[in-house]
Amino acid sequence: EEGSGDRRFWKMYNLAIVGKEAGLRQVAWLEELLKRPKTHTWRIVIGHRPVISGSQRFRRDGVEFPAETKFRAFMSDLLAAHQVDVYMDGHDHTAQWICRGGVSY
Repeated sequence: EEGSGDRRFWKMYNLAIVGKEAGLRQVAWLEELLKRPKTHTWRIVIGHRPVISGSQRFRRDGVEFPAETKFRAFMSDLLAAHQVDVYMDGHDHTAQWICRGGVSY
């Protein structure tokens, strides 16, 4: 079964919304937006899951759920490649500011 075991709550997912095909559509949409010329002072991307975090949850999830680690590496590379200035998320419910690869998280 798609995603079984490597994603938290995978049994509860509606694959039409969060399955592989849906994810590929979301990635294509984001990449299309980021390929556009940068016309503003800031390029900001907002998402739910953290790419980088200092939380215990972040470290634990990266070990327990391999899809988390894949997502983080992919997003980190994507954000840096498209000169994103800021990536904001709220999943960890903490206030953090981490800079890596030219991106503020």
